[in-house]
Amino acid sequence: GSGVGKSTLIHSLAKKIRTGKAERYFKNKRILVMDMGRLISDAINKGVDVENEIRYLFAEAANAGNIILAIEHFEQYLGKEASAYHPDISPVLGEFLAHPNFQIIATSSPKEYHQLIEKHDQILKYFETIEMREPSEEDTIEILYADLKPYEIGRVIFTHEGFKSIIRESNRYNWSSPLPERAIDLAMDAMMFWSKKSDELFVSEETVAEFLSLKTGTPHGEVKSGERKKLLNLEKILHQQVIGQEEAIKQVAEALRRARSGISNTDKPVGSFLFLGPTGVGKTETAKALAKTYFGDEEKMIRFDMSEFQSPSSIDRLIGSSQLNQQGRLVTAVKDNPYSLILLDEIEKAYPEILDIFLQILDEGFVTDAFGEKVNFRNAMIIATSNAGAALIKDEVGKGYDAEKIKQDIIDYAISSEIFRVEFLNRFDGVIFFRPLAGNELTSVVRLMLQKLAKRLQSEKNIEVEFSDDIMGKIIEKGYNPIFGARSLNRYIEDTVEDILAKKIIAGEVRKGEKVKIGL
Repeated sequence: GSGVGKSTLIHSLAKKIRTGKAERYFKNKRILVMDMGRLISDAINKGVDVENEIRYLFAEAANAGNIILAIEHFEQYLGKEASAYHPDISPVLGEFLAHPNFQIIATSSPKEYHQLIEKHDQILKYFETIEMREPSEEDTIEILYADLKPYEIGRVIFTHEGFKSIIRESNRYNWSSPLPERAIDLAMDAMMFWSKKSDELFVSEETVAEFLSLKTGTPHGEVKSGERKKLLNLEKILHQQVIGQEEAIKQVAEALRRARSGISNTDKPVGSFLFLGPTGVGKTETAKALAKTYFGDEEKMIRFDMSEFQSPSSIDRLIGSSQLNQQGRLVTAVKDNPYSLILLDEIEKAYPEILDIFLQILDEGFVTDAFGEKVNFRNAMIIATSNAGAALIKDEVGKGYDAEKIKQDIIDYAISSEIFRVEFLNRFDGVIFFRPLAGNELTSVVRLMLQKLAKRLQSEKNIEVEFSDDIMGKIIEKGYNPIFGARSLNRYIEDTVEDILAKKIIAGEVRKGEKVKIGL
């Protein structure tokens, strides 16, 4: 693929030939890298036939006998989608390949090479195929030392542990390019960052962790005291946003602590959970709280309404279509925001084969898109929600069953109804049941909603809002619908409390800097 060192190998061989350090076969040889883009552009501008121009160059090389031509991105010139600037050179090439003095090196990616085999096997039979793989960690360290040496003129030098950290983190951080390219890119970024920030000479493992923490907005490296306190008090922090659901919050917090401590499998997403339960009990709110707590911002939550992905064509909309040259929404979102929380709302409504895609993501931490590119999900958190078995939940809650039994009965129901397969459920770090909210929890939910409303008005309008003592009871009494849970309370607050406030602001009864009391 691109970035494994094909161009570097060609230029390195050319240098060895020039300095007399190459094998005997290469004695008196010369490598000429053809700038195909410039050659074609010049020919077009001069009004010269491009095919004849290439034929002339090939003939000159063959007659000279010591010239080795090199063409990079070979696939672009073999008629895949021939155009003026990417002509099909296969007819001209066919005239020379059997010539004993015609020597050529061509480069291509594995994916493009396999497409070439299908259409140009008569051309490729003259070539010996050499597959270049990503270098090992040890080889990549040597490459980093060699590549970054010219940049160590100033005061910034990498330690050996710093390089090892760069390679390790580049494997998690960036999959859009292979080793050594991705390690070189990350090392250059870290070096630039450190040279501007610090007077210290060495870029260490700790430096790389600090750089990535700032760049991604998520913690890297050793757990520092501030983060340690946050992780140990994660349940309390999440409960500032989520009312009740103690068992659910406990399971999520435990999984995140395992991920951050390095105990959990790093070949999988940071965390993956299936939230079961009726509407309006805190499933989405918990996902928002996790995005804010772990990734630093609620905006880091990317939501997919899976009821929009119920047909076979939905697969293309998620991972792309090479035929339509269309990028997939899911893979694009994760490429653009690798450190994010992916919320899959009402996943039971998705087209069944889509669940197989997520099964692979949960198991291996990546998916291959429609264009053959591996997309990395190992820095993301995945939360799926499901309302499956809503009637069963209502019935069993009414009978007073405990949460663990209800959860198991929902799982049994989902499997027997073929909503989910056992292997799909087993891929999640946790399948968590969110029970319906109890009376005292409803009061806490309303209080939190009113506090958020007051805070929003204070920051956006500079208006201080106070609520009457009986307002929470009235909101619960008139606004609560057990079918819609907390959402019904939120909707009632919008229709009543927010409407009263809006009318007062429009009528000029309350202005910036003033205080207003609201009751129902």
